[in-house]
Amino acid sequence: MWEFLKQKAVSSTAEIFSEYEGDLTLVVGPPPQPDNQPGQDTLSVPTKHESRRFRVDSKTMATVSDVFDCMLFSGFAESKPAAEPWVVNLPDDNPWAMFFIVATAHGYSNYIPDCLGTDELRIVLHLIEKYAVKPILAGWLQKWISECPDHQSLSQDVAWLIGHEKIFTDHVKAHCENARIDALIKKVDGFLTSPMRAPG
Repeated sequence: MWEFLKQKAVSSTAEIFSEYEGDLTLVVGPPPQPDNQPGQDTLSVPTKHESRRFRVDSKTMATVSDVFDCMLFSGFAESKPAAEPWVVNLPDDNPWAMFFIVATAHGYSNYIPDCLGTDELRIVLHLIEKYAVKPILAGWLQKWISECPDHQSLSQDVAWLIGHEKIFTDHVKAHCENARIDALIKKVDGFLTSPMRAPG
């Protein structure tokens, strides 16, 4: 899914998401770096852009995330400037994972895929937890887990994030049962492979 988005957003200066009445630009991802090899002159190589831009509605982001609400409307450095365009840099975040959060927050669920790769889902989970936006993606998280068998290893993390007690307890019980069976197998294997001692 990442690769599909990257093909649609080749230029780092173009907005990969643009809300019509958006008043805030999020620049998500690391700052530009020279795309050079070790020992190469950084002035002679093109600049590698990893960040992407999102034009969003600030109040929408604040509504779906207490973290954004505090960051944007509590007098921090990210608050709206008096005269300059409102731009907030988020260099530590993955722009492709942020796309899902931004699109869902603004009601564009048709942009969300039916399945994600396991590594992609893990990155999305990290961002969901960081910005506390789990309510708006709870349905998608359950769908991704249920329809993509490869994600079963992450089902406990998903259940914990969305507060789904049954999924969480079922996963823990299954894990404990598997651990008990593994321990029993090791015990039997140890008995079978141990040297036999003559009685007396």
